[in-house]
Amino acid sequence: MKAPWNSDVPEFSRRGLFPTREQFLVLKAALGGRDEALAAYGEWRRTLDVSREFDHEVFRLVPLLYDNLRRHGVEDDLTGRLKGAYRMSWVKAHRLAAETKPILDEMTGAGLEVLALKGAPLGLLYYGNPALRPMGDFDFVVRPDEARRAVSLVEARGYVPWRAVDADVLRYRHAMGYKRADGHEFDLHWHVVFDFCDDAADAWFWQTSVPFELLGHRVRTLDATRTLLHTLVHGIRWNEEPPVRWIADAMVLLRQAAGEIDWPALLQFGERRGVARRLWLGLTYLRDYFDAPVPDAAIARLGRRRASWLERLENRTILRSFHEVHAGALGPLLCELAPFGRYARGRGPLFLAAGFPDYLRHAWQLGSRAEIPGYLARRFLKRLGKGLRPVTHATT
Repeated sequence: MKAPWNSDVPEFSRRGLFPTREQFLVLKAALGGRDEALAAYGEWRRTLDVSREFDHEVFRLVPLLYDNLRRHGVEDDLTGRLKGAYRMSWVKAHRLAAETKPILDEMTGAGLEVLALKGAPLGLLYYGNPALRPMGDFDFVVRPDEARRAVSLVEARGYVPWRAVDADVLRYRHAMGYKRADGHEFDLHWHVVFDFCDDAADAWFWQTSVPFELLGHRVRTLDATRTLLHTLVHGIRWNEEPPVRWIADAMVLLRQAAGEIDWPALLQFGERRGVARRLWLGLTYLRDYFDAPVPDAAIARLGRRRASWLERLENRTILRSFHEVHAGALGPLLCELAPFGRYARGRGPLFLAAGFPDYLRHAWQLGSRAEIPGYLARRFLKRLGKGLRPVTHATT
C-alpha cells in the first residue's frame, strides 16, 4: 500500500540506505507540488535548528528546494539563506565548468571519444539548470581501449591520481579520481560504473549513448534508460550519510523523460547482471513515497527475481553497514569477494579461486600475495585488541 507523504520513514532508512526524516521532508518540499511541498516545508521548519549548519545532503538539495518554493510563491525568514545557497551553487557550477574546460579541450583535441556522466548531463538535460544539481567534479568516460592514452594525457596536464594507475587499477577498477595542485578535481572512467567492468556492459552503455553539447564540445552521454539504471545502482548502497541525491536525480529524470525509458531493456540488464534487488528497492521507494511513474509490472517482475549467490553475497556487503560487515571474522574477505565475483563472472570456479588472491593483493595494496596472511592476522589482532580494551568509567 502506498504510504502518505508524512508517514513514518521506513525502518531500513535508518540503516544508511534511504533518507533520514529531515532529508525526506526536504526532498518532498523540493520535488512536490504546491500543497505537498508547503506541508513538508512547514514540518521541516518546525523542527529546524536555524543556528546550525544544514546536514550535508540537505545542503546539496537546497538549490532545488529554493527553486521549487520560489515557483510556488513561498517566501519567509529562511528564504534569504536558501537563495544564498542557490547562488553559491550557481557560481560553483560555472567556476567548475571553467576549470574543467581545458582538460576536456585536451581530451577531445587528442581524438578521444568522451562520454559525460552523472552531474553535468543531469543538470543540463533534465534539471535544466546546473545550479539545481550541485556537483564536486565532472565525470568523463573514455573507451576502455583508450584508457592508457587518456591516463597519460591527463597526468601530463598536472593531474595526480589518488593511487598510481597501473595495470591492476585498469584491470580491476572502473575509474580514478584526479586532483591538480590548485585543487581542481575530476574523475576519469574507463568503465561507466564499478559494478560492471567488462566489455559486454561497456557496449550496453555506449551503444545507445546520445550526442551532448558540453563546454563547447560535442561529447556523448547515456540515454534516459541507462541514466536511470546508473542512478539507481550508484545510489542504492549503504553509506554513513545516505546519498539521497539519487532520489532527486531519478525523480527529475522520470518526470522529464518517463516516455523514453525502455523498461524491458532496463529490467533485462538488471536481472542478467545481478542488480535486480537494488533496482527493486529503489524503484519501489520512488513509487511508494514519491509517486514516481514506474510500471507496477516492472516492480513485480523485479520482486519475483531469484537472486544468484553472487547477488546475495553482494547485497550482504553493500546493503548493510560497513562497520557491521567488517565486525565479522570474514568481513574483510567478503567485502572483496563480491566485487571480484563480478569481475570473474562467467570465467568459472577455477579462475575465481586462482584469481582472488591477486585481487586481494591489489585491493589491499600489498606488495605480493604472500603478504595476505600477515595482513589478515594484523587486522584480526587489531580487532581483538579493541575487544579486550578495558572499560573506563567517568568520575564525577
